[in-house]
Amino acid sequence: MKNIILALFLLLALTNCGGNKEDLKALLGTDANHDGVRDDVKEKIDQKYKTKLLRAYMMDAAKVYQKILREPTSKAVETQKEISRIISCKLYLMDKDSYVKEHPLELLNNIENYTLNTKERMKKYLDYDQALSGGSYGSGPSDWTEEACSEDVRKILRGIKK
Repeated sequence: MKNIILALFLLLALTNCGGNKEDLKALLGTDANHDGVRDDVKEKIDQKYKTKLLRAYMMDAAKVYQKILREPTSKAVETQKEISRIISCKLYLMDKDSYVKEHPLELLNNIENYTLNTKERMKKYLDYDQALSGGSYGSGPSDWTEEACSEDVRKILRGIKK
């Protein structure tokens, strides 16, 4: 009897592991225009950030956080490098553009709040964080250059400089 109960418990646990396509689809959310950012997150970015430059920057950050949901552990170090690049870009923008003064960590906290808004999404982020455990990551002033920014951000910067 104990073996039957244990087998049923294990079967139930395996069925609820979140491994099916529907669970993944719900986790990743709707991205109707296939821009790499959930529609609800893009809507929040568009509502809160009024300049093209800041919206482009925030979309870049949202794409990285969406990647965390899609592949939390297998590409954790690569994803962390992208987050460091996003922060380096923002530090460059703070130095070069007087109307982009929000601190990069404040902006990333906003993206985390928009993106990791369910228990399942937070669990994926914690899996990602655990995969990075023990590592040392970041960037320094030599990385705070325009090259740290995406092509979308650089294109907007070129328009501003004219």
